[in-house]
Amino acid sequence: MDTASRITAWNRAAEEMFGWSRHEVLGRSLTEAIVPAPALV
Repeated sequence: MDTASRITAWNRAAEEMFGWSRHEVLGRSLTEAIVPAPALV
């Protein structure tokens, strides 16, 4: 994760735990990737 909370690394365990592939999350906000959408509303 960088200083802006963007994902810079994602391993197989994270893929299995959160259901996102490395390609889908790199560069995205950590919050977008791990917090369920209804919780963001």
